[in-house]
Amino acid sequence: MSELIKINYDSDRPTVLGRDLHEFLEVGTAYKDWFPRMCEYGFIEGADFCSFLSESTGGRPAQDHQKGLHLMNTPGVQGQPYKL
Repeated sequence: MSELIKINYDSDRPTVLGRDLHEFLEVGTAYKDWFPRMCEYGFIEGADFCSFLSESTGGRPAQDHQKGLHLMNTPGVQGQPYKL
């Protein structure tokens, strides 16, 4: 069975990378615009997600987020016409 999206089990709560989730859902807007919209649903940094800069391949590092899988049950993800 192939993996649809990589799940990180390094912490007590499984997480996914925000950019991986964004790509998997085939969101039509840029990640930098999409993620702040998702935060409007009450996501709390440190509890629901953590921010970090991804490694650069020569350019400027990109902002990314490790998100808890429990966030997949929120209207911001479920109520949109994304691929689930």
